[in-house]
Amino acid sequence: ALGMAAEGGHARVVEVLLTWGLGDSDGGADGDSGADDDAGAEGSLDLRAGAYEPAARSTLDAGDAYGCKPLLLAAACGSVETVLALLKHGAQVDGRDNNDRTALIRCAYDGFVQVALTLIEASADVNAFDRIGNTALNSASGYGHTGTVTALLQAGADIDGIRVNDRRTPLIRACLYGHYATATELLARGA
Repeated sequence: ALGMAAEGGHARVVEVLLTWGLGDSDGGADGDSGADDDAGAEGSLDLRAGAYEPAARSTLDAGDAYGCKPLLLAAACGSVETVLALLKHGAQVDGRDNNDRTALIRCAYDGFVQVALTLIEASADVNAFDRIGNTALNSASGYGHTGTVTALLQAGADIDGIRVNDRRTPLIRACLYGHYATATELLARGA
């Protein structure tokens, strides 16, 4: 249930599951936490501090069949609120899936700059690389996500990092796929 709620970007449902300590072990086949769907509709949930046991770390860092953890799923769908809820409950900011991708790498593919900024603020490793050597900056550059590129560079991402098996820098990837604005940003920052 937790992974499904995170993948859908449903921050309120994630918060309820984690606060009640249900996570993925609640037994609900339909992903229903049992809480009233209208609870907290006007803002954050009004849950009494300390009234419920938090979800176990194993629930937060458990992956699906592909190793995708709730934080990676929330980052991939662009939900800042869900990312914040998971981090608040102790999700590992640099947890990895079966391909060694982190949440920051996942959100960079789709250019979710606000999610990237949230993860960076939570001390995500901006130079982490996946199994084939892709970094968040390589991904954002190759897909032309200039705002995400700027955020990563401001946080200290290696502008000339070559870890990808094809040996292409972020600038070469931006140029290869015709991303003028991204290439211009990389050049302006010293690539």
